[in-house]
Amino acid sequence: MRGVSSENHENQAIEIKEKTPRLVIFRQSAFLDRILQPFPLATQGLEGRALFALPPDLPMGRALSARAQLKTGNFVVSTLNKNWLARLRGVRQ
Repeated sequence: MRGVSSENHENQAIEIKEKTPRLVIFRQSAFLDRILQPFPLATQGLEGRALFALPPDLPMGRALSARAQLKTGNFVVSTLNKNWLARLRGVRQ
């Protein structure tokens, strides 16, 4: 792009990354990332915004317990839709 420095591109990439929430899926007592790999909360943690996705049939007590393990206050909770649930069924735990 003409007239745009590489520094501006880097700043735009950082801004987009900060605006895009990190997806964390909770399944059978495990946390997974958006490609369904284990998400190591203890070593990686969460910075910025997070989308915390749970199975719709998860009991409230388990949901609250899982949420307590997230070390961020900037998150949105959502339930997994049928497409995500189908995808998870194909993944070995």
